[in-house]
Amino acid sequence: MKRGYRIGIVTRWGAACGISLHGELIARALLSMGHEVRVYAPTLETAGRDWHHVLIEGDPPWVQRVYGEVDEVEYPEGGYFRRPSDWDENDVIIVEGYHRLPWRALEPHVREVKRRGTATILVVHYAFPRDLEPVLEDPSLWDVVAVFDERFVGMVERVAGKRARVEIVPYPYMVLEVDYADRPSYAEGKVLLFSFGRQPPHEYVDYLRGIARLVKRKYPLVYRVVRSLGTIGYQADWLVVEHRKLSVKELYSALKGADIHLIPKWDHPGIVVSSTLAQVLYAGVATIVPDTRYFETIPDGLEESGPVIKYRLGDVTDLVSRLELLIKDEGLRRELGRRAKRYAWERRAEVVAEKLLSSI
Repeated sequence: MKRGYRIGIVTRWGAACGISLHGELIARALLSMGHEVRVYAPTLETAGRDWHHVLIEGDPPWVQRVYGEVDEVEYPEGGYFRRPSDWDENDVIIVEGYHRLPWRALEPHVREVKRRGTATILVVHYAFPRDLEPVLEDPSLWDVVAVFDERFVGMVERVAGKRARVEIVPYPYMVLEVDYADRPSYAEGKVLLFSFGRQPPHEYVDYLRGIARLVKRKYPLVYRVVRSLGTIGYQADWLVVEHRKLSVKELYSALKGADIHLIPKWDHPGIVVSSTLAQVLYAGVATIVPDTRYFETIPDGLEESGPVIKYRLGDVTDLVSRLELLIKDEGLRRELGRRAKRYAWERRAEVVAEKLLSSI
């Protein structure tokens, strides 16, 4: 697609969630490619009801907050969409479809610009067919239904058969270069493990028990956890918990200063991807994840040339064996870091944004 298109994106913005990260990465990539981008985001008073949606920073001038999110019971009814004055000026409308979007309020506005010749793209974030069904009642409304992998293709076909034009467009990965490695003085002479985020405390249980077991075996470990919401409710000499929000640059610096990154993420019954991994994999630190649906399409670094190492969720013995391997083998840690950077670079936002537009 040529440069200079006017592209509107309906998405969350500035929040700690996968919909927001996808929208932000795609929007900024399109801007860098020479397109004009307008973002139509949810109002903070409605989006703030969801614990995932916590505004990280202020909005740039090309972001308008025009729609009211709904809860899971209300969806797809309820909410509102205040049609922006520049809505009709867009050559392309991208809708990040998710289960809190006020679809019935938004639908007639998408249908109207589609009728006038605006290209329409649906990006599928839905985990379940029940939530996808309303936006695919009329598959002709969308020029392209963009999905992240083959699992989503199957879900679209269960809902709409072969009537929708489906394209696999991978989830974009962030690429950020930072020079400073943030390694606290208390980690001197020790192996530094690191986690961040807002996950519920129970999702840390495997890591806490696994590290405690390794400390008893006299491994010199320290576990640094940075949380922006609540406490873990666990104390140990080897555990350091910081309560603050990290900017993206601060996060990458903390990752660069760590030896091993542990992602706490329990399983999900639906089809999901890990936006956390997409945000930080390029930092190039050896990473351990639970073998759940969030990571099921990611190759395992022990079984293949994958960018992460997986362990069986709830199996602390399995986790400990993998931690021990990484603790002892600094060369493996470096190799995983190189694979991680390569994996993220190949899926960087500019590549994905170009693929998304070329699918029209």
